[in-house]
Amino acid sequence: MNNNRLSTSGIKPVDRNLIDSQLNPWLNGPSNYEIIDGKIFIKSLNKFLPNRIKTQVELQDKEGLVLKTFDSKNKCAEFLGISTHTVSKRKITNTPVIYKNQEYFIK
Repeated sequence: MNNNRLSTSGIKPVDRNLIDSQLNPWLNGPSNYEIIDGKIFIKSLNKFLPNRIKTQVELQDKEGLVLKTFDSKNKCAEFLGISTHTVSKRKITNTPVIYKNQEYFIK
């Protein structure tokens, strides 16, 4: 009943040379990525690739003494009881956080 179903489908064979000729410029062309200041920049999207690598974070007082060191921003956020986004913002803007009625900076 289905012995000839594939041979009578009417689909023409694929021209592999045409596919190769269209793909080679893409594969051999310039990269869509560029490394700027150690970060990966995606040219077509005009933005940096999100950094998913854990960043070591320290809590320091006003004099620069380290209260605690964390393996990631998430661990620091859990310790302080704030969001990871807040940790990132405070680190960038160098704004202190309050912990046990004292100001600490995230470095």
